[in-house]
Amino acid sequence: MASNETAREPEYETVDFGRPDVMESVLSDGRPYLSYVAVQAHYIGEGTTLLKWKEGDAMRSVISPTHEGDWLVVYPDDERLIVTAAELEKWYHATGRDGEFITFTGWVRALQNPRGVPIRSIVNGETITGDAHCMIVIKEGHKDLDQPASAPFFVPFAAFSASYMPYDQASKRFSRVEQWAKWVGRISHRLFRLTHRSTTVH
Repeated sequence: MASNETAREPEYETVDFGRPDVMESVLSDGRPYLSYVAVQAHYIGEGTTLLKWKEGDAMRSVISPTHEGDWLVVYPDDERLIVTAAELEKWYHATGRDGEFITFTGWVRALQNPRGVPIRSIVNGETITGDAHCMIVIKEGHKDLDQPASAPFFVPFAAFSASYMPYDQASKRFSRVEQWAKWVGRISHRLFRLTHRSTTVH
């Protein structure tokens, strides 16, 4: 006998991020986090190796010469870069697991959904939703670059925990994080990756 019951939509509580007091609560109550990516790094020294990098939706590849002291860094999307030992020390942090390093890629402020119920909001004309345990995330702006903070977005708690680390935890666990966290460091890592896609290819 077929059931007449249908799956019920969760009852969302609306959050108005257009209100200054709501935005201020996220910025003031949220903790600073660093987004990160886990990579594999291996010493390769002098010889040749396969490099890969993304151009749009395509992945380009080329065989490139390497030099004494070079390391191969492999990202989760299989992007492959050659870095020197000095660059590895500057941008990547060993986790203690064989060949695994993490690299910090951004800076956000976030707090867990304080309402304890599913929430929704209209951001830039689109409705976004989050569950009762989601993280409310704002990418902080850079006053020196005249960049405002991003509009808030919601991230499931498990996904957030796998990609973000509290700043205080990161600074205790890894050396050089405080230096990296200055705005120059946040810009330079993006430029570093873009530069290595072009200058290391022959």
